[in-house]
Amino acid sequence: MTTLPRRARRASGLVAIGTVIALLLTSCQTDPWKTYRGVHATRTGPAVPGVIVVGDSLIVDQYATPAANVNPIADDVRDITGKPLFVSGVAGSQWITWSWPGQQNDNALVHDLAAMLKPRLTVIAVGINDAGIISRERGKPQPAYTVAAQKTVMTNAVTETLKNSTCVLLINARAQDAPFYGIDAAVVSQVNANMDALDATSPRIVVADWDDVSASHPEYWATWGDHTHDGVHMNAVGRSAYRSFIGAAAVFTMANGYC
Repeated sequence: MTTLPRRARRASGLVAIGTVIALLLTSCQTDPWKTYRGVHATRTGPAVPGVIVVGDSLIVDQYATPAANVNPIADDVRDITGKPLFVSGVAGSQWITWSWPGQQNDNALVHDLAAMLKPRLTVIAVGINDAGIISRERGKPQPAYTVAAQKTVMTNAVTETLKNSTCVLLINARAQDAPFYGIDAAVVSQVNANMDALDATSPRIVVADWDDVSASHPEYWATWGDHTHDGVHMNAVGRSAYRSFIGAAAVFTMANGYC
């Protein structure tokens, strides 16, 4: 069983989701949004996807062969939710990357996708790279990025997204030190707290607590690529747990009146 804790004002809302068996879908279509940087996957269904998932390298890591549109998280979340799906990942992305018009070279992917597709649910799994920048900027006389600035960027991005998406699900980050990237666990916790504060402002915003769920599973980060326990990227066991968690969180959000 997978337990999905809720944070902030809905912290007492716990839901148990059964173990999900991933079924590889053989029917998929070519991604039409080639202008966007990153890797994408779509899963067929009604013309308008019910769920959009965007994220950083933790989403990119799910791609076995991007050119062939093979993406386990797209398959799993589609199967779990029963909704047509669009997934996009950009390694190293922060909230400024997935933002709203006028930010970072007008790269407004979340806003633009929501405007085009008008999904029921937009899932945003971004934040660890923000924490990395903030961690490395701390102590400087004039830091280029701060916790307060991150909250402002995120708030505006989610507000714009909600104009076209019925609700937004935020996946927080595992709060652990990651010396390889200069990430301080305390800063990750502050970024997660910003999500909690945003969650408290609207019933259409939900935070899924990956930090809490993954805390007792160090085996998710035992090894990854050429790095040993880099504190961010997960092995195959962790990646499987992560995509199942996102699918369960999406079902919880849609089934409990938030969308």
